[in-house]
Amino acid sequence: MNIPAWSGAMIGHISDKFTVPIGVQAQIDATKGIITMLEPAVQ
Repeated sequence: MNIPAWSGAMIGHISDKFTVPIGVQAQIDATKGIITMLEPAVQ
């Protein structure tokens, strides 16, 4: 499929997770385990 995937991120259907807004541009550094939002999630 040639799309990025990240196994082990604290998102999805788990009890201890953080929220990732839909539609926000983000940068993922899978080596460091960091997701950086590149724009605000709300106006």
